[in-house]
Amino acid sequence: MKTDLTKEQLRDLLALAYLGEWMANAYQKDRRRFLLERTQQHVYGLAGDAGCGDWIDRDDKEKRLVPTRAMEKALGHLIEEYDDHVFWDLLAERLAERDLVRERGHDAVHEMTDAQYDEALRQHLDRWWGELDDHGLDRLSAPPSEGRRAE
Repeated sequence: MKTDLTKEQLRDLLALAYLGEWMANAYQKDRRRFLLERTQQHVYGLAGDAGCGDWIDRDDKEKRLVPTRAMEKALGHLIEEYDDHVFWDLLAERLAERDLVRERGHDAVHEMTDAQYDEALRQHLDRWWGELDDHGLDRLSAPPSEGRRAE
């Protein structure tokens, strides 16, 4: 299959390959690579011939193509924005889930239909979103230190 891309489209494809591989592999503890890397390397290989070589470099030690600092700088803000949104979403959701279980009990929550769960959770989510929107992390505090293990 042959596909003709404009320089702008290739730059977009390079960005998608970088961001997609980053999403899949950034937090892998054993640093195993997913199959995405094979396709990412192919896409990166198109960069030089299409005038996008400023975004891709060769790492001779690793024997692979890697993003340049220019590419990481151009796309880094997208990762930061994503991380920021995910942080607040997960924080509100996990606090709401915790409160729902405390209020109704684990078994009762487990037996809810999806619609019942969504409605019950929404009340807690709304409360936590209000708190986080108004005060951020300012009113969240560490649990009492009594009885905690030293790490």
